[in-house]
Amino acid sequence: MSKKRKIQLSKFSIGFITAGFILLGAVPVSQVMAHGEHAQMASIRTKTIHWFDTKVSGVDLDPETKDYIMDVNDKVRISGKFYVSEFWPAWLPSVEGSAFLTMGVPGPSFVRKNTILNGVHQIRSSTFYKGGYYEYSADLIARYPGRWHVHPLVNVWEAGPMVGDGDFITINGSMSDFENTATLITGETVELESYGLRTQVVMHVFWFITGALWIAYWFRKRPVLMYRYVMHKELDDDQLAQDKLITLQDVIVSAGAVLFVLVGTAGWLVWTQQNYPVTIPLQASKIVVPKGEIPAAARGVEVKIVEARFNLPLRNFRLDIEVSNQTGEDVALGEYVSGNTRFVNAAVLPDVIKLNDIYDPVAVDGLHVQGGNPVIKAGQTRAMTIFVADALWEELALTSIAQESDMSMAGLFFFYDRQGRRKFTEAGAMVIPVFDPQGKGFQQVSLEPHPGAEENSASAA
Repeated sequence: MSKKRKIQLSKFSIGFITAGFILLGAVPVSQVMAHGEHAQMASIRTKTIHWFDTKVSGVDLDPETKDYIMDVNDKVRISGKFYVSEFWPAWLPSVEGSAFLTMGVPGPSFVRKNTILNGVHQIRSSTFYKGGYYEYSADLIARYPGRWHVHPLVNVWEAGPMVGDGDFITINGSMSDFENTATLITGETVELESYGLRTQVVMHVFWFITGALWIAYWFRKRPVLMYRYVMHKELDDDQLAQDKLITLQDVIVSAGAVLFVLVGTAGWLVWTQQNYPVTIPLQASKIVVPKGEIPAAARGVEVKIVEARFNLPLRNFRLDIEVSNQTGEDVALGEYVSGNTRFVNAAVLPDVIKLNDIYDPVAVDGLHVQGGNPVIKAGQTRAMTIFVADALWEELALTSIAQESDMSMAGLFFFYDRQGRRKFTEAGAMVIPVFDPQGKGFQQVSLEPHPGAEENSASAA
């Protein structure tokens, strides 16, 4: 094939690929409402951090859309509790190394002003402890208009984010109205959205031009690729090829470029020190957050899982448990929480409703006690069989536990006394998968898909 023909084919290929990218970018797409936390392994979601009592305050709730509504510059508080599982997977980097509590939002749609964790300001990474109980609150300022799904999350070093349940917040207004001022240690008040921006633009342009000139100098030699091979082939002499490959001019230009970069870097350093004489380096130490204990009023009930069987076709999780009640009051099993999903015993908590049928992970009638008696008397140790059954197991991709190398789960069991006071404890065990659609040994429960199940399933894909 001739050289001219090769060049023509190359140009055609580049043009074809470019046109394809242009057409791809022009294709209209619908809004994507994905929830990436559903793509995490079920054993991670059920055995790392149990989130509960997540609350949004300081803004109004739209009764129709079930979204929280606020304007640009308004403040919202996200608060709640979480319990670090004692069954943390051995193969997953531990939360007892380095972790950081933050809020998971799509891009810079909010500005996080403050985070309190067990009474300590969470300004840097910390260490959380297995079996630890933590209460948190985070203050966010609305920055960018839109409809955003906001989650609490803990980033764990080398393990990634452990995401909690979220709520939709709609921000109205214009970003041009957003203000983010701060007072520096020098007493100067600045706008953080634009502070130092002009300097950064100038610096980036300066170094971009420097790099472009350096690349352009070397690209003037043709061919750009395999230049040494071509020179050697044309000259058929190693010494001549070396002399032509790197000339005296190239050496002088390279030395000048190195000197220019060093002088430029030193110049910018001097300029920065003169214009910003008072600075504080980024801090590398950890914040010490005390390990919280479950409040005394919420302790006193212990659960041991004797056997756990998960019937995949029926979306039914059978737990044979042994419950010991040492509270001095009769208590009833009202709720099981695992994988950010609440399975409620409607006989104990009849008033629980779903805030948002599409994305609120609550099964209002998902917990059933064999025999119908959920009560454990004061001082009693009782064997119980419960069935945690709901379509949410599938819709939130928690049934994937049967395809994982760690078939075990853990969760929080919530009990309530006659005054409505809550007790809770964690229990976990290996899971035995069952593939019997007839459901022998399982209580038959009618499962109805939740509105929005297609969206939830798609987000887990």
